Amino acid sequence: MEDRDRRLIKNVAAGDEAALEELMKAHMPSVHAVARRLLGDDALADDAAQETFLAVWRSASTYRGDAPVRAWLHRIALNKARSAARWRSVRRWLSLDALVNNEPDSATLADSIPDKAAEADPARENERSDRAERLRAAVESLPPRQKEMILLRLEGLEVGEIAVAVGAAEGTVKATLHQARANLERLLKEAP
Repeated sequence: MEDRDRRLIKNVAAGDEAALEELMKAHMPSVHAVARRLLGDDALADDAAQETFLAVWRSASTYRGDAPVRAWLHRIALNKARSAARWRSVRRWLSLDALVNNEPDSATLADSIPDKAAEADPARENERSDRAERLRAAVESLPPRQKEMILLRLEGLEVGEIAVAVGAAEGTVKATLHQARANLERLLKEAP
């Protein structure tokens, strides 16, 4: 698979759109899943995943081949998701949290916009188990670096691939994953 991915990257660098499509078919689910878990929003994850492959299209010629393609793709995806999260908080701060009447006790613009995601599929929400919800909350409460590494590990990336994706040494990744697991265990024991 890695040889095929390297060949695809080389072809993408040469402007082969079909190679990009093949690369997207192979890696879009995993890239999207990482973005979804980091951002907590399907639409933002869709955008981040698309931006990841747009960046691949633009910068395939910069791929040096010293890291697995999958790790390189996930590094780009992490950067796009981080950027989306930053912009989301800036946009929320600039517009949605603005007071409607410029009065401290008035509703915010965010309060006046219905949350369609909450209404989307109540049956699916009912199917979630309590344990899965507690685990999600525990992962969300991890420090950002631990959260990113745990999510990449859940996507099946090996320690070496995670190291490349986050720009850290393998030993650092192992230590951070160990800390994250210990924190998750503690948080799950403390949860009601």
